[in-house]
Amino acid sequence: MQAGEAALTAVELSSTGEHAADRRGQFSWALVEFARSPYLGLIFIFVFPPYFATTIVGDAVRGQEMWGLANTLVSMVIGALAPILGAISDRQGRRKTWLAGIFAIMVPCCFALWYAMPGAQGGLSVTMILVLTATLLGCFLISEVFHNSMLPSIAQPERIGMLSGLGLSLNNLGNMLALIGLLVLGPERLPGVARTVGGFVRKARTSWISLRNTIEAELAESDLSTPIKRTSEELKQIGKDLTDTAAFRPDKQKTPENKVDGSMPDTTEPVPPSAPGDGKSDNV
Repeated sequence: MQAGEAALTAVELSSTGEHAADRRGQFSWALVEFARSPYLGLIFIFVFPPYFATTIVGDAVRGQEMWGLANTLVSMVIGALAPILGAISDRQGRRKTWLAGIFAIMVPCCFALWYAMPGAQGGLSVTMILVLTATLLGCFLISEVFHNSMLPSIAQPERIGMLSGLGLSLNNLGNMLALIGLLVLGPERLPGVARTVGGFVRKARTSWISLRNTIEAELAESDLSTPIKRTSEELKQIGKDLTDTAAFRPDKQKTPENKVDGSMPDTTEPVPPSAPGDGKSDNV
């Protein structure tokens, strides 16, 4: 029994000895990689850097130099702060709070880059655009520290490799979908398609919640507890009868030779009564 309890505890505990998250929590951890991956493909690597260098700056060489210098400085600062951030993550353990704050900074910065246009036509200068992109890169790198440090505390040792691979796969999937959406639909139609898909998902979720509530209400009104309880009692009675039948053995029944009090049985034969008129008398 102790071995079974030890095995159960080992399954429920994470690599750090804490209670491991359930399957939904672990999958949610991997989905964070999917959610933040479009930043890498659209802003940091493939789309925005060439647009910044050739269109906003107007000089590909000068634009690449400015872009590379800004990102290099941010990477050096975050690299120096990474051990401190890791210690804060392990010491405090409030990683979700840090991630929520980081993403709250990244989202408006991404929206603001929509107004990055040549000659500051959208209201953003080249310096302001570089500040926004550097802020995005810094926040992304910091989020990696807190997000990656969360994995050992939510997953069992045997599931860490699988979850890490799942997160990387979802990262690439989100990156690919973002690039395909931008190249096929274009920046003009992509927001409308995103709103349509979001509305469809929201309606599907609402329909599912409504269906679930309806089923729960029907089950509550039908009051299935009484027949279930009656059936349970009948099954218990049947089991008791079967047990009594299996325990019944005729050869073990009590006989006069097996009295409980241990007294010897009366072996004296009864004297038959005297027949009337036999002529015998006790008095001579």
